[in-house]
Amino acid sequence: MNWQASVSCPAKAWTYHLRAVVAMATLTLLVNIAAMPAFGSTAGQGNPNLVPNAEFRGLAGAIDGAVTGQPPTTWRGFAVGGGQISLETVPLPANELFPGSPPLNAIRLSVTSFGADQGFDHFTHVFSLDTGRFYQPTVWVRSGNADKSDQPVAIGMPLFGADMVFSGRDPASFTAQASAAWMQVTSPTGATALAGEAFAHLAFRLVDDGGENSVLIAMPEVLGRPVINLVPNPGLTGEAGVPDGNITGSVPDSWRAFALGDSTLTLSASDLATGALYPGSAPTRAIRMTVTASGTSDVGLDFDLNRAALTAGYGHWGEIWIRSGHAGNQGISVGLPLYDDQGDFLDIQPGTFGATASPQWELYAGPVFTGAIGQRVNMALRLAIDDGENSIEIALPRIVGPADEIFRNRFE
Repeated sequence: MNWQASVSCPAKAWTYHLRAVVAMATLTLLVNIAAMPAFGSTAGQGNPNLVPNAEFRGLAGAIDGAVTGQPPTTWRGFAVGGGQISLETVPLPANELFPGSPPLNAIRLSVTSFGADQGFDHFTHVFSLDTGRFYQPTVWVRSGNADKSDQPVAIGMPLFGADMVFSGRDPASFTAQASAAWMQVTSPTGATALAGEAFAHLAFRLVDDGGENSVLIAMPEVLGRPVINLVPNPGLTGEAGVPDGNITGSVPDSWRAFALGDSTLTLSASDLATGALYPGSAPTRAIRMTVTASGTSDVGLDFDLNRAALTAGYGHWGEIWIRSGHAGNQGISVGLPLYDDQGDFLDIQPGTFGATASPQWELYAGPVFTGAIGQRVNMALRLAIDDGENSIEIALPRIVGPADEIFRNRFE
């Protein structure tokens, strides 16, 4: 098996390319009916599921090798050494998995040809571990074969050190037999994080049984210390924010709008109804940013006056829903600059990312990064200025980080 990942840290980035053989445990089926927490719009709202984007929203994931189809945001499809796979997003209505299950997406993973390694994982967005804590992967699976024949799937959760070097351990790995009906499967052994083990991710690989080799995957879950949204006022409510420069319109609470030089930034708010972002999404508010550019200037929206504290040694990353404010595509830069405990800019922005928005809502995410004690982060949104209309809508900005910042040494 071939695990590949990269985690960016201030002034340092690690990339690993590992090969390991993992023994698969016998399947034990556990049924644990519980609705997955939704993508929250409240600052500090906790989600005990550490798996990023477990509802498989968006299409901004990573591709490595011969992959057909687009992975969901924060996920990766990989097929190397002669392997070929296809990925398909399959919408599931409410109650599809169990009574009360929310509307969400499943992923159909199909192997066209087996090579050195192929599968589906979230290596780009590993989750953080606490020493001594027990982690037990759970996921819903169903055969993706046209004849509904059983499909074996190998599920792994490799563990890595703070330097993203593979620890050599994947004790929670197991093989499940997906059948014609949805079933929830759980690692029979789980894994307790040992000293020095700091990160993990889930990985799904099909076992070649000579058939069609296709499986449906939904609602992966690994419970742990909740992750929270560090962004102040991610619902973009209120009008008490700070305008700086040539600003037209009201600024959301806890945010700052800036337009320096001869350019003008116009802000307008709109209420998004239930299901506006994705099926079942909660009502929230969007902000349209429209820039009238003139000469060299700096224009954008941030929460620089309310920077969020990072937790040293733990993974963080930015997320946001965006769509173009006009009929064409619109580029945007999402900056995540870091500051020291004195408020001085450290001249690093390891979580920064860019995106090109279409007229439809889409979820985007930046790379994982870690910080040091005392460091804080800002999120700055700037349009890519061109000769077009220069307008974009944003909703639910998020910086993912761990709850309980007091625990800084990975011991509880």
